Amino acid sequence: IESGAAESLDAGVLGIRFDEGEGPSQRKVLVIPVYMTNRPGGGIIAISEDEKDFSDSSRSSLESIAHIFGSAMKRIRAEIEILSIKTNLESLFESMEDFIFVFGKDGTILHTNPSVYSKLGYGPEETGMMNIAALHGSSSFGEFMGAFASLVSGESNTASFNLMKKNGETIPVDMKAVTGTWGDSEAFFVIDRDMTIRKRQEDEIRSRDAILDSVSAVAENFLNAPDWTTGIGESLERIGRAADVASVCILEKNRVVEGAFNQDKIYKWVNPDYRFIPDMDSFIKLELFGESSCLLYTSPSPRDRTRSRMPSSA
Repeated sequence: IESGAAESLDAGVLGIRFDEGEGPSQRKVLVIPVYMTNRPGGGIIAISEDEKDFSDSSRSSLESIAHIFGSAMKRIRAEIEILSIKTNLESLFESMEDFIFVFGKDGTILHTNPSVYSKLGYGPEETGMMNIAALHGSSSFGEFMGAFASLVSGESNTASFNLMKKNGETIPVDMKAVTGTWGDSEAFFVIDRDMTIRKRQEDEIRSRDAILDSVSAVAENFLNAPDWTTGIGESLERIGRAADVASVCILEKNRVVEGAFNQDKIYKWVNPDYRFIPDMDSFIKLELFGESSCLLYTSPSPRDRTRSRMPSSA
């Protein structure tokens, strides 16, 4: 078998006996290798009925059978390997946290991974009736495919969309795209990565920077203006808009005179975009601060009054 060529041997040479007590047989044994790769992986062994050798036609028939058997085994082995790869890919596909969509030329969703069902709230039947563009919050399928084409061509690396959840909420995602086949038909593949946490962090950084910039500008105004209350309304609004809050107030509290605060020393801005506005006046009257303090003040260095100083909280 290892030699790779068919060989006829005497059964007696191989020590083969067919009846108990019988001496070595004089029958012929034909060994035919079976190829499953470029090397023999097995063999067919045929034994003649008598001492006559195998005819050329018999050898040719057995070699054909060995060839067919080897091709069948090779195909079976390849199918087993493909099935193993497919199983591994399906396991990866099913376990990915990203949203994966397979859709057809008309935008109909053909398949998704479990993340779509668990995070967006749709069932398999619901996604099967949805269009990929609508699910991504795109105004039209043509607009969505325009972004898709840019990704496939390499013109863009990612595209940003908002996935629509069943409850009406949205999830910001970065989309990557490839083309391929699904079954026997051309299909398109989309991988969406949830950017909620990253977007929240970026928003927090932008908000923090905006607040610091606004406070720095207000501090500059406080230091340079003859009267620190000049433009106080604009200053409070700038801080409030940057911080995205309902209300901002600066309290300059003097010593208590006859048990009452001087209300003229409370400066406040109220955000008109908010429905609920907290009652800051009531909060201020709780006397949470000392007899001489304020909610917001600036303290420039006595050594260098030419540079602005960040406001600090009392």
